[in-house]
Amino acid sequence: MLNEFVKNSLALALDFVYPNKCGFCGRVIPFGKPACSICEREVLGITSEWSNKRMDSVLCDEYKSSQSFGTCVAATGYTGAVKHGMIRLKRFSRNTAVELCPILADRLLCLVDINEIDYITFVPISKRRNRLSGYNQSEIIAGILSELLKIPIASSVIIKTNDKSQHTQRSVRKRKELAATSYAISNKHMDISGKTILLCDDIVTTGSTLFACSKVLKDAGAKDIICAVLAASVKSPAGKVNAISEATINQVQCNDKSLC
Repeated sequence: MLNEFVKNSLALALDFVYPNKCGFCGRVIPFGKPACSICEREVLGITSEWSNKRMDSVLCDEYKSSQSFGTCVAATGYTGAVKHGMIRLKRFSRNTAVELCPILADRLLCLVDINEIDYITFVPISKRRNRLSGYNQSEIIAGILSELLKIPIASSVIIKTNDKSQHTQRSVRKRKELAATSYAISNKHMDISGKTILLCDDIVTTGSTLFACSKVLKDAGAKDIICAVLAASVKSPAGKVNAISEATINQVQCNDKSLC
């Protein structure tokens, strides 16, 4: 009884000093919840629609023909509340990852053989970005997936070699060129020779980042790379999905339709 009282008192104190906010809209919500009920419903709708589509990769030829990686799995599409959540995840709130990682974990269990994965790692960010946000969102995702899937993390395998961003206002060509020279293997990395690696990032748009990081891992001796992202960018002129991932997505049918 006393323990319950202490726990409730601590939660109230935390709510007062550091109010818990929805990872998608920023509303103040009860302590321990990652999202408000409004955003939860919208995210569920986006995820449900996303998972019912047949996601074919439409990457440029150099990515399609690459042997650097084989499969990429996304929890949901980059739109609506999810889009706002991805923006908040980069700077303000880890709650977006707390809400979406279980969905991503279910998708991974459905689409790939988890028993084949030896380690989880993540796309690094620059030291400057780390100072601004206080954390690497991709590392947060990797940590949650590690707990959910019971797969160890291989930290500090890949490093970011410059502070430039290949995102936002840059053209696809410029982003590809910059990403190709922005990542390297760490001098202190663990031996990943012959290992299958799950590479995590928050969002996939053009394919440049995961392609570059996967190539670095392959060059370091990794046997296979599986990419996992919370959200994948979609383009829908005339309602058609045109782009979803940075890797060739295997045409896999899932037996458990509740997960897929």
